[in-house]
Amino acid sequence: LTGCLGDAFDEVRTRATAHALRESAYVLWKSERESEARACLAAARSFDADGPEANPVARALLEQMLAPVLESLAEEGEPSLLVKGEAGLIAKP
Repeated sequence: LTGCLGDAFDEVRTRATAHALRESAYVLWKSERESEARACLAAARSFDADGPEANPVARALLEQMLAPVLESLAEEGEPSLLVKGEAGLIAKP
């Protein structure tokens, strides 16, 4: 999955995700949910400062996006498409 992060979060998507997280932080802050707002800001800063490969939020977002596909592959019994030792992660296209 780590190798896919750069493809899934190209420069445009990385900037868009950071922007969306900053907007979410503002809404949370206005709703008096300061700790959640701070978490969103920290995630946005990570998208701005680090590449997606070093960003745990990017990885979590990609895992969420791919979850239905990975579950379907697991149900179909296609173990050759899954990385051994890393349940639920894609190894080959």
